[in-house]
Order: sequence, then structure tokens, then C-alpha cells
Amino acid sequence: MDKFLIFTVVGLTLSAVYAIVASGLVLTYATTGIFNFAHGAIGMFVAFAYWQFRFAWGCPLRWRWSWRSGCWRRRSGYSSTA
Repeated sequence: MDKFLIFTVVGLTLSAVYAIVASGLVLTYATTGIFNFAHGAIGMFVAFAYWQFRFAWGCPLRWRWSWRSGCWRRRSGYSSTA
């Protein structure tokens, strides 16, 4: 039963990623009329850039979305309120 739960969560997560990629392809095709398969290349570039900043150069990269200002802000520390 434990493996069933793990495989269910992994399967749902993977299918959600596939759905997001598919909706991006549909949106691109519906607006321009051209299939653009650059989603994978952009995702690979972002993953490589994150790895380079985080692990190779040691940058902490802790960001959070600020709902008040509507932009990304650097996290100054962890809040003590739970």
C-alpha cells in the first residue's frame, strides 16, 4: 500500500507537469498558428542556470512572492510566526 501511495503522488505530479506543458503548446499554437517546441529548451536553460547559481557559485537564491507589491522580493530571513 505504501508503494501505491508513492506511485499515485508521483503519477499525479508528472501528469500535472504534462498538462502545463500541453497547455503552453496549445496557447502558443492558438495565438500564433505555429508550433513552438522551445518549452523544453527554456526549461533546460532555467534548470541549468539555477544549478549554476545555487550549487556552483553558492548563491542562496531565496525568493518569495510579495502579494502587497506584486513582485518577487529577496527573503531577508525566516519569520518566527507560524
